[in-house]
Amino acid sequence: MRKALKVLAIIILTVLILVGVLIWGLQTEFGQNFLTTQANSFLRKKLKTKVNIEKVRFDIPDWVLLEGVYFEDTHGDTLVAGKRLYVDLDMYSLIKGNIGINKIELEGVNANINRVLPDTTFNFQFIIDAFAGSDTAAVETDTSSKPMEMRLDQIALKQVRLSYRDAVTGMDANANIDTATVKFDKFNPSLSQYHPSNVALLNSQVKLRMYPALKTAAASPRPDPADSLDLKVGDIDIQQFKWEFNDETSGLKNGVTVGKFAGHVNSIYMNSQQVDVKNVLLEKMSVYAEFAKKPKAEAVKDTIVAVADTTGWRVKVGEIRLVDNKIRYEDFNTPAQPKGMDFAHLDIDKLNIDLQNFLFSPEVISGALKSGSFNEKSGFKLQELHTDFAYGEKETFLKNLLVRTPNTTLRDQLILKYASLDQLTKDIAKVKLKVRLTDSRIAFSDILLLAPDLAKTPPFDSEPNGVVKGSGDISGSVDDMLISKAQFSMLGGTVLNADGRVKGLPDAEKMSLDLNINEISSTKADLMKMLPDSAVPASIELPENIKITGKVKGSMENVTLTTTINTSFGTGTFSGNLKNITDSIRAQYNGTLAFNEFDLGKLTKQPPEEMGKLTLHTDLEGVGYAPKTMKARLDGSVESADIKGYVYKNLNLKGDVDHGFANISADMNDPNIDVKLTAQADLSKEYPSVKADVNIDNLDLTALKLYADSMQIKGNIKVDMPSTNPENPLGTVDINNFVMTHHRKPIAIDSIGMALTDSSGERQANIYAPFLKAKMEGNYTYTELADAMLTEVGKHFKAPNLTYKEVTKPVNFTLDATVTNHPMFQMFAPGLKEMNDIQFHAQMDNQKDSSIVAKLSIPMVDYDSIRTERVSVNFATLEENAILNANVGLVNTGSFRIQNASLDSKIQDNDVKFDFVVKDSVQTERHIVKGDLAIANNQYRLNLRDDLMLNYDNWATDTAGYIQYATDSLYVKDFVISNKGQSLKINSTTQAPNSPLDIAMTNISIGPLIEIATRDSTMATGILNGKVMLSNYMVAPVYTGELTIDSLAVTKIPVGNLSIKSTNETENLIRVAMSLVNGQNNMTLNGSYNLKSDSPMDFQLDLKNLSAQTVEAFSMGQLKRAEGNLTGNVAITGATDSPKLNGALNFNNFIFTPTQLGSRYSLANQKIQFNNQNINFNNFIITDSLNQQMKIDGNVSIANIPNVGYNLTIAGKNFNVLNSTQKQNELFFGKANIDANLSVKGQGSKSVVGGSIKVDPESNITVVLPNDATETGDASKGIIEFVDMSDSTNIAQEDSLEKKQDIIVDFASQIDLDISVDDKSEFKVVIDELNGDNIRLKGNAQLNTGISPNGQLFLLGTYDLTEGSYDLTLQILKRQFEIQKGSTLLWTGDPMKADLNITAAYPVMVDPGSISAKFQGASKIPVEVQIVITGNLTTPNITFNIVLPQNEIDEQIRSDISNQIFWNDMQNNPSEMNKQAFALLITNKFITDQSSPGFNLGSSAEAVARQSVSQLLSDQLNNLASDLIKGVDLNIGLNSTADQTTGARTDLNVGLSKAFLNNRLKVSVGKNFELESQSNSASSTEVFDNIALDYSITRDGRYLFRGYRKNQYQSILEGFIIETGVSFIITADYDLFREIFQRQRNEE
Repeated sequence: MRKALKVLAIIILTVLILVGVLIWGLQTEFGQNFLTTQANSFLRKKLKTKVNIEKVRFDIPDWVLLEGVYFEDTHGDTLVAGKRLYVDLDMYSLIKGNIGINKIELEGVNANINRVLPDTTFNFQFIIDAFAGSDTAAVETDTSSKPMEMRLDQIALKQVRLSYRDAVTGMDANANIDTATVKFDKFNPSLSQYHPSNVALLNSQVKLRMYPALKTAAASPRPDPADSLDLKVGDIDIQQFKWEFNDETSGLKNGVTVGKFAGHVNSIYMNSQQVDVKNVLLEKMSVYAEFAKKPKAEAVKDTIVAVADTTGWRVKVGEIRLVDNKIRYEDFNTPAQPKGMDFAHLDIDKLNIDLQNFLFSPEVISGALKSGSFNEKSGFKLQELHTDFAYGEKETFLKNLLVRTPNTTLRDQLILKYASLDQLTKDIAKVKLKVRLTDSRIAFSDILLLAPDLAKTPPFDSEPNGVVKGSGDISGSVDDMLISKAQFSMLGGTVLNADGRVKGLPDAEKMSLDLNINEISSTKADLMKMLPDSAVPASIELPENIKITGKVKGSMENVTLTTTINTSFGTGTFSGNLKNITDSIRAQYNGTLAFNEFDLGKLTKQPPEEMGKLTLHTDLEGVGYAPKTMKARLDGSVESADIKGYVYKNLNLKGDVDHGFANISADMNDPNIDVKLTAQADLSKEYPSVKADVNIDNLDLTALKLYADSMQIKGNIKVDMPSTNPENPLGTVDINNFVMTHHRKPIAIDSIGMALTDSSGERQANIYAPFLKAKMEGNYTYTELADAMLTEVGKHFKAPNLTYKEVTKPVNFTLDATVTNHPMFQMFAPGLKEMNDIQFHAQMDNQKDSSIVAKLSIPMVDYDSIRTERVSVNFATLEENAILNANVGLVNTGSFRIQNASLDSKIQDNDVKFDFVVKDSVQTERHIVKGDLAIANNQYRLNLRDDLMLNYDNWATDTAGYIQYATDSLYVKDFVISNKGQSLKINSTTQAPNSPLDIAMTNISIGPLIEIATRDSTMATGILNGKVMLSNYMVAPVYTGELTIDSLAVTKIPVGNLSIKSTNETENLIRVAMSLVNGQNNMTLNGSYNLKSDSPMDFQLDLKNLSAQTVEAFSMGQLKRAEGNLTGNVAITGATDSPKLNGALNFNNFIFTPTQLGSRYSLANQKIQFNNQNINFNNFIITDSLNQQMKIDGNVSIANIPNVGYNLTIAGKNFNVLNSTQKQNELFFGKANIDANLSVKGQGSKSVVGGSIKVDPESNITVVLPNDATETGDASKGIIEFVDMSDSTNIAQEDSLEKKQDIIVDFASQIDLDISVDDKSEFKVVIDELNGDNIRLKGNAQLNTGISPNGQLFLLGTYDLTEGSYDLTLQILKRQFEIQKGSTLLWTGDPMKADLNITAAYPVMVDPGSISAKFQGASKIPVEVQIVITGNLTTPNITFNIVLPQNEIDEQIRSDISNQIFWNDMQNNPSEMNKQAFALLITNKFITDQSSPGFNLGSSAEAVARQSVSQLLSDQLNNLASDLIKGVDLNIGLNSTADQTTGARTDLNVGLSKAFLNNRLKVSVGKNFELESQSNSASSTEVFDNIALDYSITRDGRYLFRGYRKNQYQSILEGFIIETGVSFIITADYDLFREIFQRQRNEE
């Protein structure tokens, strides 16, 4: 037994020794190398791939070390390669059956795991397969055993690289760890305990790539929330970490670079979902996320996945700090915004956050944000953000809020309180709130950075740097908010200041207000910035300042307003009550609107003279505003309204509407308006019916400043329109008792009416008035008439871009209209002297071939200086074409005359072929234009079809050339006209539309062309050559051109060769180079004009020589006999209204004669200096023909044209100012010298003229009064007017326009001139040039003339006459009356109202035997016939007087004559005085009982006047009778004569004339009627006293044959004389006097 035990002991000992030796051997280097070799051999055989472990070292039982580990996968790729793997084991724990690892170290490890094609298994699967056992028997597991305890104290990694590629799931990953250390307090996967106490990571990076997977992995089961994961993290220190992620499927790419990530996690409880973090620090972290541009995916139907209800995480962080971080986000599926913060392309820099006590839980999110700031690439910069915030189950708040950017500051608090979150989302009305803003401001620039789309929205577009400032409190609940201390301001002057209560929100329909509007104010500048462009019409001008105050109380159902608006234009108020205002049926309103002195003119941009201030008061109440159901009342008054400079007053307006039936009444009680209106309308119809009566008792358009001339109207207007349907209006408009008063001359228009009817489908429209008769009838619709006519015309010619609705349904009508001359036309067009009836006829039937036929006939219109005769226009459409023909017999404007013009055109297929021809008086063609106007491709094309004739000359044309035009394009091809070497060519340089135009002019004689327009071929002559290149003409023309006129002559005076070069290479700059050169002239002007500059002119004028003859030529006849020349050099800059001139102008022996003055003046060696904006006259001397001088000193300022400034002194002695004959000047002539000493100072009309003028002895001046009044009479004077005195408008009243117009001086504000004349100078006034009446004056005068404050010229002083004469001519009687000394002219103000006291005497030697028989045989005695002129110059009073000269007649004879009965009758009877005066003047005798019966004058002064007045009355009677009898011409003649034998006789001649044979034959008959006769002479016994036949041999009346018989009373023969005869009349027209002596071209 013992032996057995001994053997057993030896065996055990041996085993132990062997084990010990084995262990010792394994711990030796040899043993560990042997083990390494065996392990390599075993693994290679087992794995059948390359395996290599360089060293296996261990220290049993402490640690194990593997070095140089290398494993390949089955493809020969590296699976795992490691430099060093070290595991520090806790053998004691292993012995106890637990795993205890003190430390694991990995260094230089490189692991590659992949699952790629063609295999879809991991590359390490072969290892699992190699060691997998073949025994598949079930192994019972003891589930009741205690879980294995595991412990890991530390993991250290150094230079570890991990690579993972999985094509099955579509994921690649790479990790590079430079240094990492993780220390654990607890690490037990069996119990899911992971408690790292310290985590450190340095210089590491991870890359993850996702791409489309080969197959979709089955969804892994959702983790159980009750999983007992026990996770705690202590200190974290991660530095220089980089993460990159790229999801190729979604296009997401993101990356994180962490400078430093540190913190401490107190605890993480997965089971209870709680996290407690002490602090977190992120420093210099850069994060980016990018979404690549991908096509939009198809919409996928939402799939709702049920999510198990979880309690929710509870996270608590003591401190979160972000320091100098960056965040970038790019979504390339969204285009980048050019401006502002782009939330799809964010780039945030310098992100700093200090957040403390952050709590995130299902119940509340809260924290204290101590600071926050960042910069964004858009420019948005958050400088400071701090607040205490919370979002909880019962409360949300932001307290101690401060948001600050460089321009924005928001501060204070926002608090919301609610019963539950459900109330916050579903019943927000009950949420309590408290909002307080204190001294806050929001910058527009920050708003635009956050919302750049607002950049084009007012006011941000015009004021991007604006700021809103304000403070305010809101408390209560959402449905009952109390607003207090709300005061906000923005822009330059917009303010909101209000407080009150708002109820009912968020339901707008239930909202009610109780607000006190303390102030809502703004300025015009602010409103223009805040309102869209279209919000304010162009015709509206906003006030400079607007302020609204008042009170608003109530809801949308019932609101009461009391508001006042104060503006710089005036004040307005509204107070009233509005109910159900959004309901057009139930709405109720009751209020008062008032304006006080509100400037409506400024509001509507009308000048003050057009519209001014308005004051009104209106009461309005009613129910509903739908026309068919509303019931309303209006009662208003316009107290004053300033319109067109007149203040209208007292307009009362009343009206009511009851279920569509409206009644309106209005009246105006104004001094110049007396109008009453009553109207009724039925608004319930689709097209209302209207009845109205307007009674105009007085409407003074002149006083109202509605008409510049004198005009008052009265009358009654009655409107009755059963239907106002625009397609078929029905009714009548009648104007009755209409009177227009013009210069107190009433013109009655009996009736004016319009009637629109529709009977049996045929509609009629009639207009009837004395001046217009029009009738239209047919089957038509008024609104379609224009479209229907355009449709028919468009069949032949349709203008491009003309839109209309084609009408194909039957339309037919006939229109006839006649415009008749009426005195009313002269009211509005005083220049209309004569007008014959204008006829217009048109008919249309679109169902016929000739659908439109129209004719216009204008026989004659004489307006102002334009006389037009025989105008006719005919237009017609046929099935295949249309025609337009026009003829003009004559157009004569004095300077321009055209006659026998015709236009013939044929219109077909959008093509107008026209012939325009002008003929002269003998029907010879003078001008011819034949052209073709077509439309192609929405463009007009014009070309000439044949040669052109201009002023009898034929011009060849290129008929293939054309001009093509549209609204946006122009193209010219080969447009050429030429004549005998002259040519004009226009071409586009390329075939592209709007390409530059090349305009070439060659050898064109300008004389004939100017003659066409002016009828004067001598005005200018010369040969024109030039070339112009014009481009960009449809937008902003740019041109380059050169023009020359060789041998230019003006008014037959050669001036030289004119050359002009000009270009505007840029849109705004025009360069000019001009020269005028010949033997006498050498002048250049060079420079430029800048259209966009404040100082556009920059020219240099160089006058090397400019002859006086050239100046004479351009004076157009005002100068003559000019000699000498001008030289100088002037720089011209500045603007046209404020030019700057620098240089000088020299007059070299310059001599000239003003045509009308006749005086010869010399400017020898004189100079005018130009110094900037002053024209300086330094001793500038004008010398007359006798070397007498007029000197001018001073300067003229041109800084403000036309208000030129003057500082001049003018002095001269015995200077000749007049030396002309009547041939040279018909109105004033003679010789006059003056002494002058004058000064002119001031600017424009504010100038002051002072000094003295003396008319020198031997001056002799003759003035001829115009004889217009004597020849034609004044139509407004001396006519008997029949006036209805019951008509208030015709009661004599002072017409402001009838007042004598004072002489107003507008060239100076003050004149003070002393004028002196002595009796050595003579003045002669020709009163009547035809018969020689004149007055000659000599005398002495000291006069003073000046200007009164209102600008009226006055004259003061007396002209004492020392001698003179008055030449009186009456038919064959010519007598010269000598003006007696002592006669005077006294001026007391108005120069035209000098008081006259002139007596002129004519001596007569009278035979006293004609006085009494007792003087028979006595010698002749002297008697003076005197003309006594009193009154004033405007209305002189002329009487006769007869006196016996003193000291020339014996006193006894004087006594005997003065005691004669006839003498006493003569002294007491003006008529008898006139009779005796004329008897003495004609017969040298008195008319008494002793007078010789052989000659008996017996006429008074009225007899002399009869014959001149009779013609005037004849003219006026003819004017009145011209419209009495239609179809014939009525002529009335009045002939009044008187003599001593037969006495006075007045005959009335009435004549009728009628035209026959198309006006070729005219028959005239007349009868004389004796109206007054003081003799027994026989009357005419003829049936017709006067008979005449006129026959036009030619149609144009050029050759006329006349036969006549005339019976006329002759006073000398005291009977009728019958005259019978024939005549042949030739009429010819001559444009120029010289044509009388030239033969007609066709006679050559």
